[in-house]
Amino acid sequence: MSGNEFTGTAEISVNHLHETVTKLFSDHLKPLGIDEYRYIGSTGKSSFSGDIDLCISCSPSNKKSLASMLKESLGDENAKVSGQNVTVKFPVVGGNNQHVQIDLMLAETDKVNDTAWLMSGDSKKGVKGVYRNLMLSHIAKKASVRLPEDEKITISFPGGLQYKRLDGKKWTGKSERITNPHRILQAIGIAEKPENLITFIQLIDIMIDDERLSQYLDDFPNYINNYIVSDPENANRAIWYIKTKTRLKNEQE
Repeated sequence: MSGNEFTGTAEISVNHLHETVTKLFSDHLKPLGIDEYRYIGSTGKSSFSGDIDLCISCSPSNKKSLASMLKESLGDENAKVSGQNVTVKFPVVGGNNQHVQIDLMLAETDKVNDTAWLMSGDSKKGVKGVYRNLMLSHIAKKASVRLPEDEKITISFPGGLQYKRLDGKKWTGKSERITNPHRILQAIGIAEKPENLITFIQLIDIMIDDERLSQYLDDFPNYINNYIVSDPENANRAIWYIKTKTRLKNEQE
């Protein structure tokens, strides 16, 4: 999530992942009153991870104080604020003096599960989680068509879904952001359990068999045009999967 923030860090084997995270949590996070964490992104889904992404039960308003306290316990050079996150350099348990970067995304205690779903991802062999999120945003844009012209639905990650109204030339929120995945899917017309929509591939597999949702697949490449330019390998992997599933569906019919 935060890029490479430290020197002297390396990727971590999934064999060392759980013990390393448990050590950070029990020795440094739980003593600060942080009681929950979840893996997010692709963490734990591949044999090796370049870094570790966690969502923790700590209010985002406490970001600076958390970083300060982690500097005290880990060393000033081993913790810092990075954007909306706090990131640390931490020893790999069983890793022969290796260190790994761990990015901590902060969420209110009652939002940890919501945030983990919003920021879920796939293994390196799959399609990056950002493309599942882009498709959900694409569907939200399509769902906005049924609203009055001065209203629309947007989804941000990890912010959640929000209904907006055009105020002059500016779109402003007309409601609180919705982070509950059940309510998000309901709002954009997807009748599926959130746990069945963790990855891009799961989402496409559901869309392909839905008469309404399948109509949104053809213009997805236009929707992610900027990503095709900036991230061609992963963007084209997502497009390839859509085309393959569509071709197989047509052959079956």
